[in-house]
Amino acid sequence: MPDVSTIRAGIAELPKGSPLVVALTGATSGVGNYVAKALARTFTKHGSKLRIYIVGRNASRAEALFSNTVAKRVLVQIGGSSRLRIWR
Repeated sequence: MPDVSTIRAGIAELPKGSPLVVALTGATSGVGNYVAKALARTFTKHGSKLRIYIVGRNASRAEALFSNTVAKRVLVQIGGSSRLRIWR
């Protein structure tokens, strides 16, 4: 397993490449939440080079993840019994 400094250095290099699209499941808490925040922080000064799709059951936690950004967001909440809600 790589050490933390190696991981941070790798994340810091991401904005220098082509645009990145990330789909994170379980990103409303735990490791997924940390990864989403780390990527958002890293790409803050690089405009629209990052697109993150959050897949989760808790829309309010997903919204809170990016409450401090000006990024456009579309929230899709999928619940039991095939319920699907979309906020733009």
